[in-house]
Amino acid sequence: MNDFLESMFYARELFSRLLAPVCEKYRLNRTELAILMFLRSMPEFDTASDIVRGRRITKSSVSMAVRELSERGLISSVGSVGGANFVGGANFVSTDSGAAGASGGDRRSVHLRLVGDAFAAADEGLAAERAFVAAVMTGFSDAEREELAEFHRRMTENMRRTHVPEHR
Repeated sequence: MNDFLESMFYARELFSRLLAPVCEKYRLNRTELAILMFLRSMPEFDTASDIVRGRRITKSSVSMAVRELSERGLISSVGSVGGANFVGGANFVSTDSGAAGASGGDRRSVHLRLVGDAFAAADEGLAAERAFVAAVMTGFSDAEREELAEFHRRMTENMRRTHVPEHR
């Protein structure tokens, strides 16, 4: 089991090293780059709540990162708050579960869009992600890759089902 945990640490370290040049080039922290990559690769999930759920980043971290990215002109927001439509910076960032405006009585609908250099930064981050997968999967046959994918899916499901209270 120690080998398994050690491999997780190596994976995180390698991924960080591959993303570091992109972060440095565009003056982004890892959270900001993760948000740009998420919005680029999954444009249909374009709200702060989607990012929180999809990338498992805390609401406060997403809110701060979106605000910073907006101030730097890397994302803009389009939507409505309380019936008033707007286009522009992401000064209103909702991470409430109803933020997409699709359910309940929540009348907020804030959608985030990449702007300017955000596309290049996200594309370079996604290229680093592909390089990570290629490095990790070197030497595996297609059958081994499929088997590993199935093992990973099962392990992930086991982790999701295991409830451990948050430590505060």
